[in-house]
Amino acid sequence: METAFEGPRAGGDASAKENILKQPETREVLSDELSYIARTVAKDFRVSVYVGKEDEISAANKEAWSIILNPLDIKTKGRFIAGHEGAHLSDTPSFEQLGLDKAAVDELAKKHGFFVLKNLIEDFAINDRMVRDFPKLVDDALAAYERHGGRDLGYSFVAHPEVLTAIKVLGFIPRYARALAALLSDWSELRHKLGFNRTAEEYANEPYAGMKVSDPEIAKFLRIALAPTRKATSMIYAAEDANDGEKILLAGKKRYFWCKEVIYPALAELVEEDLKQYREQDQQDSGSESGNSSLSEEEKKRVAREALGKFDDVLRDLLKSLWEKDGDAPSTEEAVRKEGDIEREREAKREEEKAFRRSGKRLREEAVRQLTPYQQFYQEVADRIDEAYGRLIDIFMPNKHFKLERHQRTGPLIDMQEAIHFEATGDGLERLFMRRIRPKRLNIDIAVIIDRSGSMNGHKIKHAVKAAIFTKELFERLEIGCACIAFSDSPEKLVDFDAGMQEESEQQALMQGLDANGNTHDNQALLYTESQLIQRSSRSKAIVMISDAESSEDKQLPKTVKLLEEQRIPVLHFGIGPGTVDVHGNYQRSFGGLTLSGSDNKNFFDVFSAQMERLAEELL
Repeated sequence: METAFEGPRAGGDASAKENILKQPETREVLSDELSYIARTVAKDFRVSVYVGKEDEISAANKEAWSIILNPLDIKTKGRFIAGHEGAHLSDTPSFEQLGLDKAAVDELAKKHGFFVLKNLIEDFAINDRMVRDFPKLVDDALAAYERHGGRDLGYSFVAHPEVLTAIKVLGFIPRYARALAALLSDWSELRHKLGFNRTAEEYANEPYAGMKVSDPEIAKFLRIALAPTRKATSMIYAAEDANDGEKILLAGKKRYFWCKEVIYPALAELVEEDLKQYREQDQQDSGSESGNSSLSEEEKKRVAREALGKFDDVLRDLLKSLWEKDGDAPSTEEAVRKEGDIEREREAKREEEKAFRRSGKRLREEAVRQLTPYQQFYQEVADRIDEAYGRLIDIFMPNKHFKLERHQRTGPLIDMQEAIHFEATGDGLERLFMRRIRPKRLNIDIAVIIDRSGSMNGHKIKHAVKAAIFTKELFERLEIGCACIAFSDSPEKLVDFDAGMQEESEQQALMQGLDANGNTHDNQALLYTESQLIQRSSRSKAIVMISDAESSEDKQLPKTVKLLEEQRIPVLHFGIGPGTVDVHGNYQRSFGGLTLSGSDNKNFFDVFSAQMERLAEELL
């Protein structure tokens, strides 16, 4: 459950809310967008999503494989809380998965502040994962956590059920709850400032960014706990392991270890300070210390602990285990029978989930087998086409998103900022209006040349095919004429400039013309491509060469490239995979040794998009 500052409600550990969802069949089923978000983030559309009551917290129940959403949460931050609880269901290990039995959980419940801390660490981690995997929820996540705006920590606290109960018992806000609020404000501020997709090292290297802290004991806690908290938060599986249950569980166990063994010992010192403050306040309220004057320091602490233990029952209500029924301890026979029934139900559910995954895998494999070779390659680069299109559309298709020029004498729109200035001063009549900037339409043809010589055999030709499909499909969406030309001993036009790749005949033509064999007559291919471009009426022209830079015409090739560049037909060479760097210097613009994965400066898709941006500026 998401934890907030000074809120009237907040949830405990999602994995600790066993049996909170009673009689789900009587609840209102949520079936709108929020239900879809919750199930998508949970990675399972069999999850039941219900609307709770206003006095119930939003929570994820792993035993019932259900989510309940508080109606107030739905109104104020519905999309975020739906995704958040879905992430808890998918990512937060249950106590059983952590290897803890009922007795161990009861012992943890005696560690005041432990479950609040664990919940906080889980919230940080699953929020990061949720937004990383579902970037459309980034604004919702940021809106759910307010920025501290440089405020002093003061009496802000983490509004968790344990904390709220402790406040009633103690009569003041526990120091440990305010210390955790400092950690929460640090996490929130860094996400507002840096976003959710930075590396763990980038977050770790940032100075403390949370609320101002004047309490020296809380400041001491932060010096100890800040770095481990950021470390524990980063214990989330990699994106490519999103469906690997073992790695998800391992990440959860690592977070639990850092929470229990590293961070909580520092928090426990603040809990001791809270107990001491309670004892001293209790003595003052009684008007005299005579009643406790003969007690040792340890006895005084024990008395304070017993008083604070008044809300242990409340915690246990949140942590009701499967061995309890309506708060009454069952007989040994009943417990053993119930445990056996539950284990059989779990085993049946596990087998059902395995069968479901196997069925889904078979369906995916069958769907892939039915795709044509072109469709299979296209599927691998489709997301990259979308990314590049979003990056280049405003450059190559300025009509799509027009811009307005300010400070005009006339125009269809009034500049409100200038209008206010004119109203106040009477100055600036000539700057009152805005006009639409007349877009500069790029009339471009680009030819893509693919090396299919013998040296491209194996992975190189597959990489070249994917790059060619990516390039042709991208330019078609950008309304740029693009022809695909293959060469080895001689050049061959596979797809014409105006051909649409929705046609199966064009897809087959591109794939059938890419068997790797023969010599590398790239100079001849450039001359042929020049002749094709000259026949086009476009204002601007360019050539993209995809090859391993192993030429059979090293002497002529640099001269042809230079001649084309002088004729304002830029030639850009891209090499994908090892051994594709232009070591001979045949090309004036060459980018070799690229990959089709990752996000560094060697990724073909990113390098290609960046070069297209520069090319557009040059051709304009």
